[in-house]
Amino acid sequence: MEKSISRQIAEFSINLKFEDLPKNVVETTKKYLYDSIGCAFGGYHTKDVNILKDIYVNMGGKEEVTLIGFGKKIPAVNATLVNSLMIRALDFNDIYW
Repeated sequence: MEKSISRQIAEFSINLKFEDLPKNVVETTKKYLYDSIGCAFGGYHTKDVNILKDIYVNMGGKEEVTLIGFGKKIPAVNATLVNSLMIRALDFNDIYW
């Protein structure tokens, strides 16, 4: 039976070593990461982010992942949504084009 694309990607990822990555891939990834972090801190002050953050903080749950800029930990799935909203809130991550 042929492996699914998900299985192939998972196996590739598990076996990948940092040393095997080309230098340009590492540098480009850093650029995207720095850009996303900068966008998150810009979105940190927006009304939408704070509304969503307050909802999820008040819901409680297992403290798994830190909210960027807030230092508060909430469940991973909720933190992913809030952190992603922060990154996209001002829609400044334009280096991808």
